[in-house]
Amino acid sequence: MRRSSAITVTILGSLLLTCCLNTGGCGRRSASAPDYNWYDKSGNRIEERWKTDDQGNKLLDDQGRTIPLPHVPYDRDHREWVYQNGAWVPLPPPGGRSSSRTGGFFFFGGSGYRSGSGSSVGSGGSSRSSISRGGFGTTGFGSS
Repeated sequence: MRRSSAITVTILGSLLLTCCLNTGGCGRRSASAPDYNWYDKSGNRIEERWKTDDQGNKLLDDQGRTIPLPHVPYDRDHREWVYQNGAWVPLPPPGGRSSSRTGGFFFFGGSGYRSGSGSSVGSGGSSRSSISRGGFGTTGFGSS
């Protein structure tokens, strides 16, 4: 009975680990959402400001774009924002911080036995140790 429950715990643990790693979850905030905070070229956060007329209306440049002050904002990665669909927007996060991951399945466990020195003896081998023999997915507490 102990082996069965240890295998179940191992399978459930590996599934949870797989889900966390493949979805970017496990309590972490997704890095794929753009950061709409303004930064200067040096990476210091600045206040959002626009060039306006005397009545407070935003002025447009010769291409019909609003004019940010003192310059086009940067993102925290020192990249200048771009003008898309009528608005200044930050670029998507660089590849290293994206939450999209390729699929994969992580599984742990093994069929070897542990010896007291920390080395493993292959399946069917023998070992003289105070650590009990364990089969697939056990923690060393089970007996065979």
